[in-house]
Amino acid sequence: LQERLRHPDCTGLESLLLLRGADRVLQAHIEYIESYTSCMVVQAFQKAAKRRSEYWRGQRKALRQLLSGVSSEGSVGASLGQALHQPLAHHVQQYVILLLSLGDTIGERHPTRELVVNAVTLFGNLQSFMQQALDQAAATQALWHTLRGRPRDVLCTPDHRLLQDSQDVPVTVAPLRAERVLLFDDALVLLQGHNVHTFDLKLVWVDPGQDGCTFHLLTPEEEFSFCAKDSQGQAVWQWKVTQAIHQALRGKKDFPVLGAGLEPSQPPACRCAEYTFQAEGRLCQATYEGEWCRGRPHGEL
Repeated sequence: LQERLRHPDCTGLESLLLLRGADRVLQAHIEYIESYTSCMVVQAFQKAAKRRSEYWRGQRKALRQLLSGVSSEGSVGASLGQALHQPLAHHVQQYVILLLSLGDTIGERHPTRELVVNAVTLFGNLQSFMQQALDQAAATQALWHTLRGRPRDVLCTPDHRLLQDSQDVPVTVAPLRAERVLLFDDALVLLQGHNVHTFDLKLVWVDPGQDGCTFHLLTPEEEFSFCAKDSQGQAVWQWKVTQAIHQALRGKKDFPVLGAGLEPSQPPACRCAEYTFQAEGRLCQATYEGEWCRGRPHGEL
């Protein structure tokens, strides 16, 4: 790309992988950052450094050579983690800078102009995606240090990404008086002591409240009222829950950031999913797979 930037009039710009295969390059980066952040969430780098402490201590200098602007006082685990993502982030930043320069150089009527503009947009969005992924992984990793016992054992998995915590934006839940509410990208979790109540977001429906501080959630077996301290807190929770449901129903991360895209304001009222009833009663342990509408099944159990 740098060579073509020096000679923009040469033919064959469309053969550059960053232009003709921008989508494939983008997907490879997305898959890498998702795998990287899954390791980050469960502190895999720190654990690897601890298991092979003598080896990594000997590699500290080599790790430092891969990094720029990182304090030499950081742990080996932190250095290993940074070495596996910082060069990638730098490369993506350089892609955007060079592509922008190429776009300025070739002019409006160049045959590859559209490819260049598309690549600039994709890799610019990738920067936003990577930053959000790293922020979510860091928040999730930090969460585990605040949990003890069964809640931590149940929730600490590579797939979880914390989107909202009631310790940051307070909210109370009725009738189940949860001590803490956690919104992950795939589940809503209510904590009561050692009890962990988990709700699959694909089977959660949002019902906006009327007073500006409250909204309601429907699930196959429960209905909850979420009450924030003020309208701003209510807006934060309702928006994030709604967008997380959208994302869970699509089965993939929003790109470039949570809530991006042309989705309707509310997730669909009717959905297809499988659910096994847990509450005592005639439906206990019965499994229903099919269409649901606002928390109610349509069909036979």
